[in-house]
Amino acid sequence: MNGKIHGKQILDNTIVKSLNGSTYSKQYLVPNSDLNVTLSIDSESDKHSFLLGWEGNLSLERGGLNNSNFTPSEVLIISSTASSVISSGYKFNDNGDTLNDIWSANKIIDYHKKTRSSFKVGDGQNNYFILEHNLGSKFVIVQIFETLSGDSVETEVNRLDENKVEIFFKRPPLLEEYCVVIN
Repeated sequence: MNGKIHGKQILDNTIVKSLNGSTYSKQYLVPNSDLNVTLSIDSESDKHSFLLGWEGNLSLERGGLNNSNFTPSEVLIISSTASSVISSGYKFNDNGDTLNDIWSANKIIDYHKKTRSSFKVGDGQNNYFILEHNLGSKFVIVQIFETLSGDSVETEVNRLDENKVEIFFKRPPLLEEYCVVIN
């Protein structure tokens, strides 16, 4: 990026590849190009320090949360060419303390493992099975499928307590004929 203020060169070949999405080979800092972006320049003789900043809120339309404060660990919004970056206000936090927290993939996978149980049922002898799902709620969804085809099966289900269900079949299912999914 090349930048000029009052006709004088201020930046050359820095890590910053764009400012406000502009990627032209020669770029100039124009104070009215983006009212939220700020640039502070600290000069000591031939040494110049530049600090890019942000004022105001990052709007929803621009990928933010109408936020104005940015903290470490926030998710960055990056252009398709990875040349322009802005902080979003969202951050990774597997504890889920705030509405702006995002869970990691591992947390999501672990959560789904804990909120779903599956069982293969059928032994050729019994027509009912008590399944312990340990999800801690009577308000669970119980789905039964044919193991080979994946087709849905209608049958009687009783929720015994917060951790167990009872499944009834008209005839004893063959060995592992059905798969029961509880979530």
